[in-house]
Amino acid sequence: MKWFWAVFVIAQPVLALERQALDIPVPRGMATAYEGSNLKEDLATNAQNVLFDSDLGVTKPTGFIRDNAVSFGSQTISEMVYFVNLGGTPFLAVISSNIFAYTVGGGTFTTVISTLNPTLQYDCAVGLGQVSCVSSSNTFHWRGGLRTIDTSTDFPKGDSIAFYADRVWVASGSYFYGSAYLDPDRWGLGGGVNDPVAFPVALDDGETVNKVYPFADALIVSKNHSLWALVGKDQS
Repeated sequence: MKWFWAVFVIAQPVLALERQALDIPVPRGMATAYEGSNLKEDLATNAQNVLFDSDLGVTKPTGFIRDNAVSFGSQTISEMVYFVNLGGTPFLAVISSNIFAYTVGGGTFTTVISTLNPTLQYDCAVGLGQVSCVSSSNTFHWRGGLRTIDTSTDFPKGDSIAFYADRVWVASGSYFYGSAYLDPDRWGLGGGVNDPVAFPVALDDGETVNKVYPFADALIVSKNHSLWALVGKDQS
């Protein structure tokens, strides 16, 4: 099915409410991430693979584990992804300050990279047997283990990344780019069915794309005052 667009315009900016105190009834008592010993199993009996990014911690239905074997410094975790590699090994990978690290099954974190730019925001996505991460300065792939894999020189840098329709998508400025079909390192544009693609998004509105995210059968593309959906599988 050929690509086509749908657009949802947000006429007014979304305003944040002033912070205020709320009375929330909790008949069974309050369980928090910082009181792991009080987080009972029956409070989350239907939860599966629950992850919570808060102060270097990971929550699970059976309680709270403060996994901090690696020194993350004073920075909290800014990105966290669950990833199962092609060999079937599950990983939890995190970015905190200048560190990209992982753990297998909870417990000790192992550092893979310690040279990330701590002033940049990294975004990561899982697909095609790997984790791919982007920022405005650099990009990399990771497939498990102690090393990352360099991306191709034309892999776009950007603010957001997603996997959709067996392609990698990266948002940069007012454009978002799609890799070749099933090839996350081929980005040279072409007119073939499986070639890489690039789409401008409302170039005259003065806004940049701030997030791309797959949802149902569409790739959602958001800007400050508009929301777009790309639907389709290829250029046919």
